[in-house]
Amino acid sequence: MGKKETLTMKTLIAIGAIATVATAANAQIGRAVSADGLDNFLSETITVAPGYDGNAMLGPAFGSTTWAPGDMFGITSRPAAMDTEFDIPFAMADDSNGSFPGDTAGIIDANDNGRFFGIVDSVNGDNPAGNGTASWSFDITGATGLSVNIDFAAMGDFESSNDLVGFTWSIDGSTPAALFTGSVDEAGALDYTLAGGAVVNLSDPFLINGNVLNNVFQTLSAGIAGSGSTLTIAFDGQFDGGSEAFAFRNIEVVPTPGTAAPALASGAGLSYARATPVPAPGKWIRGLAPDMRAHKAASRILDIRLRAAIETFECAQSNGAEEPDAIRRARVATRRARSALDAFRKLLPRKAARKLRRHLKAMRRLAGEPRALGLERDALLELIHDLSPEASAGAAYASGVLDERRPAALSRLRDAESVDLEDYRKQSIACLKALGSIDSDRTLAKHAKKPVGSARSALADHVSAPLDTLDRLHELRLHIKRLRYTDELFRCCTDAEEFDRLYPAMKAVQKRLGELNDTHELHACVESMAEQLDSNHPIRAALLALASELERRRDEERDRLLAWWNDPDADEPAALREALGLDAGVESPTLEPPSIERCIDRAIETAVIRSQQNGALEEGGYRTLDDEKVMARLGKGIATTGAIAEDSIQLAAETVNRMRHIAEGYNVSCIRAIATAAVRDAHNGDEAVKAIESCAGIRIERISEDYEAKLAYRSVAEAFDINALNTAIVDVGGGSTEIVITVKGVVEHVYSLPLGAVRLTEQFGKLDDPFDQQYFDMRAFVKRTLKENIPRPEVPLHCVFGTGGTFRALGYISVCRQTPGAASDVTPIAVRGHEMQADEIRHILHWVRKTAADQRASSIPGLSPDRADIVPAGILIIDRVMKRLECNRALVHDRGIRDGLLLELLDDLPDVHSDSSSKRQRTPIDSARTFAQKCNYEEQHSEHVATLATRIFDQLVGLSNANGEAWATDESRALLEAAGVLHDIGYLINYSKHHKHAYHLIVHSDLPGYTSRELEIVANIARYHRRSEPKPGHPRFMRLAKPDRELVRRLAGILRIADGLDRTHTQHVKDVVLELDHPTLTMYAVADEIPSVDVWGAERKSKLFQDAFGFDLRFQWRPTSPEKPAQQIPPRAQHAETP
Repeated sequence: MGKKETLTMKTLIAIGAIATVATAANAQIGRAVSADGLDNFLSETITVAPGYDGNAMLGPAFGSTTWAPGDMFGITSRPAAMDTEFDIPFAMADDSNGSFPGDTAGIIDANDNGRFFGIVDSVNGDNPAGNGTASWSFDITGATGLSVNIDFAAMGDFESSNDLVGFTWSIDGSTPAALFTGSVDEAGALDYTLAGGAVVNLSDPFLINGNVLNNVFQTLSAGIAGSGSTLTIAFDGQFDGGSEAFAFRNIEVVPTPGTAAPALASGAGLSYARATPVPAPGKWIRGLAPDMRAHKAASRILDIRLRAAIETFECAQSNGAEEPDAIRRARVATRRARSALDAFRKLLPRKAARKLRRHLKAMRRLAGEPRALGLERDALLELIHDLSPEASAGAAYASGVLDERRPAALSRLRDAESVDLEDYRKQSIACLKALGSIDSDRTLAKHAKKPVGSARSALADHVSAPLDTLDRLHELRLHIKRLRYTDELFRCCTDAEEFDRLYPAMKAVQKRLGELNDTHELHACVESMAEQLDSNHPIRAALLALASELERRRDEERDRLLAWWNDPDADEPAALREALGLDAGVESPTLEPPSIERCIDRAIETAVIRSQQNGALEEGGYRTLDDEKVMARLGKGIATTGAIAEDSIQLAAETVNRMRHIAEGYNVSCIRAIATAAVRDAHNGDEAVKAIESCAGIRIERISEDYEAKLAYRSVAEAFDINALNTAIVDVGGGSTEIVITVKGVVEHVYSLPLGAVRLTEQFGKLDDPFDQQYFDMRAFVKRTLKENIPRPEVPLHCVFGTGGTFRALGYISVCRQTPGAASDVTPIAVRGHEMQADEIRHILHWVRKTAADQRASSIPGLSPDRADIVPAGILIIDRVMKRLECNRALVHDRGIRDGLLLELLDDLPDVHSDSSSKRQRTPIDSARTFAQKCNYEEQHSEHVATLATRIFDQLVGLSNANGEAWATDESRALLEAAGVLHDIGYLINYSKHHKHAYHLIVHSDLPGYTSRELEIVANIARYHRRSEPKPGHPRFMRLAKPDRELVRRLAGILRIADGLDRTHTQHVKDVVLELDHPTLTMYAVADEIPSVDVWGAERKSKLFQDAFGFDLRFQWRPTSPEKPAQQIPPRAQHAETP
């Protein structure tokens, strides 16, 4: 800082008891608002010098690393608990009535938590000029005869040459005039009485306008001559020495009675210049301690964080064009505010907190657009001289476009139409008032465990999975940010040594990830810019060349980052993993391909008709006797006409007929012919099936999308051990793509998409030109379709298993690339389990794109001529699916739906016992238990809940004479028992939505012994064992038939009570006995001791049962010992279960 520079502060908030506008009747500014200043929540904006990290005062109390602990300049308040490192200087704090009865100096005692402006030793090495300034602006339109009141206090041995204070006033920019002036009585002395009663005599007291100040605030007044629109009160002051303290608060402007009251101006209504941009508040919040009450800490934290967000946002609105860093600070402040809201969400009004999160998100997005445009423009200008001439021309064009877009983005930021700042202030006040009404002994240390633990657990889970895609790396960056911001809030509750090890490591890793993300975003921006231009635009080729160069740099940067991340000698990644309790490295699971080949089937697919003659083996499995393939292209023309072409139908009929004769020559015992996407989707699919059946003399079975996907899953599950993996099984066909998401070997989701190699080629063309607009149109279509139909995975995927002709073709090409000259020797077994990374798949995609369709088969080893024209579309689907699923690793399975079909046929053969048929269950409930075991269910709890549920069911049937009613059947009882066994299997994925995950796992389980209708009912019963009751807005519930919906309501009502009766998971309730005195139904919980918690769990989940059966439900305890009488369970507060 230069000699003449000063610390400059502008504030739009009065200190302490905030100045508020009174009515015209009393014509004065009163002090109705509490002294902490939270209720007004007006904009408070401050600018200061280097060494200041952005809070409302200087010094280490606010995280500054340069100002000494005894220094301060600015607005603050005394914390609830003092700390030697992060609190107001001892010269300012009077601890004589608190932690230090022998204290001999201070102004702000232990009971004073009001806001004040304080100065201690502002003349220091970090601020050579010594002084600082501040100003306040008031709207005084219509007011006359003004006077200003300010409360002052000071204590110390002052020096007239070094301790200076001056207040001035001006109206509408007039020449400033003196208001309050400080001086020192160097010949005098003064007795100061501390809060603890001690009296301290010090020489050289401080005066304001001739009035001697002591350590108790006193109100001084001064008049102002004149009138106008805006009154500005300016302050300039300095104090040199760590033992002198000066403070003031409660600035009031009072008009002559009968004139308009002055109004404290808001930031939006003022136009003023800032010497430097307003910084965002620092990382650390002082005045926090582990034993501090959590709600009081939350009030302090949210006051600071929410203020900071709106102040920095308004600063970005005003100064963003000239000071780009103001926008960055606004984004950081909004993230920190969101983190604070999340950390204390259980203490806040739900509606107000939700609105604040929405406002913060809108503010961050508005600030993000101009920031991204500026960063990307600057990055391109920095790169422009290191690029090829063509790419350099693209960079010059792109930077110009970004520069043109930025003013509009800044305008949207200034207008902020999507953000209601007044409502932001209103909801902030609501949250702070709600915190003020809490009376709880819960400490900050206890509260911190959940948000800190949750953030660390989420980061650890993410780090434990492969970090092998850009999306995964970006999410790692977000997880680190979340933990950083959470740790900043709860630093006082964290082990210092652990914090000092983890926090710097997070910063270093986040910095590297941020640099990679910037390059990735720049590449996406340039590529999008190119896609939006016509194919004949003169600059398009230059943009594509630039995009290619940026993609290369991004991939190199990613490889360097991953090498650093996996280097055991790299300090920061190792420190991060160690702090999270992880091993130094994360190994990807290994997969072993199968050793036994199995096949039996005939399939009519979109692109190909295949027939395999297979012999079943006595030891299980089968061997292939013959394999015939014909590319019939049934999907040809469907994308444009919606119908299968006549010549394709004719070829298919002749092919199936010929294959039937071949099969009969092998004396096969059964033939099963299936049709997939083309026949499903074409409007003349029925006619095609009839024509083929008539010609070939065999029945054609059209299978559903889900069944097709499950056949692919069956084949992969038989071939690979996926029980410990989270995977996606992707079957890319000619007309559709089926995706099965599995968690530890269990199917959780099944998706079928209208994306096929033939379908896309028909729709967009053969993609001969690598820069053809058709490719970008196709990619955009695939990306949009995936985004609309498939959510991001809830658990990280270890790998993708690929089935179908496109994946096999891709595998052949990959094997031949890795082993030159091996094209003629590549067999299906060579690609079984072959692993590819996303980068290699993308490279092969570019290779086939830039090769003309009629030259691909001869130029690309391993590519069959039959697939040369459709393979680009198929590989594009694979590339986009892997990106959407955030998975970098793909393994080729050389089999697929035909193999799955054959395995089903083997199950039905009486003399053949495959592995799967030998495991077939004797009863449906046995298969449910086996599936539950596969999902690692909590056996004791789940089986006990199932038992209690069936006990309630059996007694209800008898008590209500319901025999014969639709719900009171043996089938219903069996479905309820299965739901009880399976209700918690969603824990396999996570706890928070385990009831919903249970639904998906059950409905896709294909349990032997249950029909699809029965599985839907069981899945719905399990889904509604907690949280929301069935509602008309729930599509999976509403697609049930009406009688089944009523059945689900009744059985789910029973299951909810049974589950509640074992809320503690200790099987404390041994049995349940029902007695009916219509309309009151009493349930006796049989237990050794009063099962208060378990019965409370049942009570809070009983509404659905009462609504479904029409009973008034009561609970009592019946002791297991006959000597003890039954007792009414002590009532608890009634709480409906959270929906």
